Amino acid sequence: MRRLPPLAAVLFSCSSYGQNADAPAPAPVDAGILESGVDAGSVDATDAPNELPYRAAVLADAPIAYWPFDDDPGANTAREIVGGKNGDVVGTVTFGVPGVSGTAIERPMQTDGRLDVGDDFDFAGKVPYTIEFWVKPQIVGRFGDVLDKRDTPNGKGWIAYVHDGPGVQLEQPVPGGGRTAYVDVPSLTDGKFHHVVFTFDPTQPTSIRLRLFVDSVRTDGFSDDLDAADTTIVLTMASTYVGVLDEVALYDHALSADRVSAHYKLGSH
Repeated sequence: MRRLPPLAAVLFSCSSYGQNADAPAPAPVDAGILESGVDAGSVDATDAPNELPYRAAVLADAPIAYWPFDDDPGANTAREIVGGKNGDVVGTVTFGVPGVSGTAIERPMQTDGRLDVGDDFDFAGKVPYTIEFWVKPQIVGRFGDVLDKRDTPNGKGWIAYVHDGPGVQLEQPVPGGGRTAYVDVPSLTDGKFHHVVFTFDPTQPTSIRLRLFVDSVRTDGFSDDLDAADTTIVLTMASTYVGVLDEVALYDHALSADRVSAHYKLGSH
């Protein structure tokens, strides 16, 4: 049974969500949106020039892994364009469906599909990180594991999922404690894409180290002072999640609220 966070965790009203459009067209580049510590003009636009604005914003923030899911329909691998940590298809995963920027993947109902990435991205110890993705769930009546690297029997690792209560959650457990952030978003099945970002900043007090943004609205999670674990579990995508998944990115630093908002604005046009 999954452990819910302490009652002290903050829950936001669902009225702040569901404002972004479904499968929006790429937006014009805005200098303020692309501004970051990396020159966005140096991004290689040859791979998917029509999707440059959103992709450029992500790449300008220096992810350690990025799966834009702009692969050809019928692909059996989701290409990771930063470090080559591709996701291999197991079961049924559909490529080429309309996405936030370009195309996305879909895991249909009543399938056993998933993507297997490998034993990478544990975020062990007290390292900073950001986990980012866009989801358009078909159902949230059960635990829908979007990204999963959790060693369940030993109570360690991390997992990000959607569910009907709470709506979006990250767990990074260790025996005796861990980190959790969640927010209730009843409108997840409104037929629109929702932008989900988790950030962890170990330089902050424990009460605000872990943050969750859904459609650029922030809530603070729970974090104790224990080190996160390094597991041998393979990172999987969409192992039980049902719906469309797009633009998965991982970072070795905590994105600022301004950068999260910039990504959201580009993806929700």
